[in-house]
Order: sequence, then structure tokens, then C-alpha cells
Amino acid sequence: KRFLTQDMVPVEVISVNTCVLQQGEHFMGMGMIGNDQLASIENELLLTKDKQVVRILVMHHHLLPVMYSEQPKVSQMYSMMLDSEAVSQFAVKNGIGLVLHGHTHKEYYAEIVRQNETMDKQKFYVVGLGSTGAVQADLSEGRNNMFAVLSFSKDELQIKQYDLKPSGETSSPVKTYRIPLHELGYGTNAG
Repeated sequence: KRFLTQDMVPVEVISVNTCVLQQGEHFMGMGMIGNDQLASIENELLLTKDKQVVRILVMHHHLLPVMYSEQPKVSQMYSMMLDSEAVSQFAVKNGIGLVLHGHTHKEYYAEIVRQNETMDKQKFYVVGLGSTGAVQADLSEGRNNMFAVLSFSKDELQIKQYDLKPSGETSSPVKTYRIPLHELGYGTNAG
């Protein structure tokens, strides 16, 4: 999805399916995008390859581990992305500055620095937005469901996360992240 903000900042929101594996008895909780889906998206991004644009990748599963620790159990399925490094390299190669995810029922924030094809360092952000529709028993550590609002100005992206209480009431912002647009690929010479 491509759009312009009020300040005429071009934004591309790229949605991917991370649930390509069977989610029944096998691969429960595990995400994967796969090479075919990445190649198809990369082809679509050629349209704006040499343009300054904010690119946001949106997916269900988390790109990086977000649980502090999981108990090892025999025959246990663990919450992970099987192709997370492939997706990280895809993000760097294609100028994706922000990855948004859910899945873990909790908020999460990371700044990732990788080298691109020319060996320059490139940063992208990963923000976990929690869950919006999970039953209370599935929420980790007594958390509530959450939602986020993304607001663009001419210089930054602001992400505000809110609790969504069982009563339907919302909280004041629980977390606020401010990311300069130049760190997302806009207003720089990188394209």
C-alpha cells in the first residue's frame, strides 16, 4: 500500500503472511515468510527503488526473539521466525526502515544495525505492538490487549501504544517511540 502523509512524505506499507506453515499440530507458534513471497515483494518495490520513501514491513510473527526465556520441554513448539535472518537481510537490501509485528502479546522495541551490500552500516527498527484481540488468559504477564497509532510529521514517525482494557476503555499512551524519518530512509541520499 502506498500513500502520502499530510506533509507529502511517501510511505509504503508492505504486509506479509508469516503463517505459511501449518499451524495445527506441527509448527505451532512458528512463523515463516519464505523466498517466494520475498521475491514477489522485491519485484513490487522496484517501482520506487531509487526514490526516497519510508518503507514499513508489517507481519504477525516477531522478527527477533522477544521472550526473555522459554522453558525447554520435550515436543514443545517454540515461538520463533524460521527465516528471520533472511527477512532482516531483505529489509536492509530493500531500504525497509521499520518492521511492525504482533504475536507475542507484549510490546517490544529494538534498533538493528546490519551491513548492506556495499558494507555500509544500515539501521532498521523493530517494534512489537502487542495483541489487539487476544483473550485475557492468553496475554503474557498480566498485560492487556494493545493497539498503536502511527503519526507522521515532516521529520519523524511517532508510534504511540495504548492498553485496551477488558472493559473496552483505553489508557493514556503506555509507550511512545519517536523515529526520525531520515533513519527510515526518507530525506537521505539512500534509496
